[in-house]
Amino acid sequence: MKSDAETLVDAFYAAWRARDIETSMYYFADDVHIVFHFGNSVIFSGESRGKAAAREKLEKSGDGWQFVELKQTYNHVEPNLVRCRCPFVIRHVRSGATLEGTLRHIFSLRDGQIAKFEAFIDVAMLKTFMRLIGLRRAA
Repeated sequence: MKSDAETLVDAFYAAWRARDIETSMYYFADDVHIVFHFGNSVIFSGESRGKAAAREKLEKSGDGWQFVELKQTYNHVEPNLVRCRCPFVIRHVRSGATLEGTLRHIFSLRDGQIAKFEAFIDVAMLKTFMRLIGLRRAA
């Protein structure tokens, strides 16, 4: 049986994969803290705080990249903490090139919402991919 934490994170993933920004935002706390640990390879790397900044971060990531596949596997679940491993295939919109790898996500939850969302990627792999498609940094 799934925990409330898993159900919340599953719902967020379903909205995010569908590029449904409005529904994705519903799962974030007003003061959400997002950290994308992607080096400086993409313009949406780094930190943001608050729903407006979170929306901008999700929109920028969706403008430049499309999920072909993203499936979460739960590594650790507590009532207020979820750690996932997410094999993915994404397409860089401008070039059409695809990248495969694994993201690591950590969700800190508070009062039934996502208070902090951290995403980790193999930065060397991402930088190499960007060089292979002829870009130093991309949307």
